[in-house]
Amino acid sequence: MRDQYILELLNDLSRLLDKYQVGPWSEKIKRLRSTYQQAILNNHQQDKYSALEEIKDLFGGMGSFNDYTITHLHGDCIDESQEQEANMLLNNLRHKLADVASSQP
Repeated sequence: MRDQYILELLNDLSRLLDKYQVGPWSEKIKRLRSTYQQAILNNHQQDKYSALEEIKDLFGGMGSFNDYTITHLHGDCIDESQEQEANMLLNNLRHKLADVASSQP
């Protein structure tokens, strides 16, 4: 159940970032989702653990995914009037992912 929830959150984040053409972060999220999914399908616990560590690393340090905002000022394809709503959704998904990735299985 936890694994499926993590995959869903990664998928939701990827779709949101794709919607506004946030390329680098979207590609990283997609890669992590693929890696995590393959580890689950192949029942490789070490690969799954490594992918979870990479997911947790998204949220630490300056310039991390945690710091990113969707904005036309970064060149994202979004109207200024949509930024607040998009970033509220982004923050909600990030918080959920950080919480579940850091929780015990």
